[in-house]
Amino acid sequence: SKKNNFKVSIVYLPSYSRYTGEDYSELVNAIEKISYNLNITFINLHEEIFSKKNNPLEYFPLQINSHYTEAAYKEISKILSDHIDWFNFFC
Repeated sequence: SKKNNFKVSIVYLPSYSRYTGEDYSELVNAIEKISYNLNITFINLHEEIFSKKNNPLEYFPLQINSHYTEAAYKEISKILSDHIDWFNFFC
């Protein structure tokens, strides 16, 4: 990525099980710390989107283990778009 001047980012997309009892916070925190030490952008979608919802399971269809809802994908795309340097992306 350095050779080609690419920006690397790691995106944490929380799973359904994150909100039904599995606690991945230690692992996510470790990855975030490693990312920081390597100067890699870490985008935590749990913190940026899901944790702000009273019931994050609403971002899963019928609140079951599945893909995200359309609303969730819209929120995710907004956050990711904010992190992209569009000017340098096309230049």
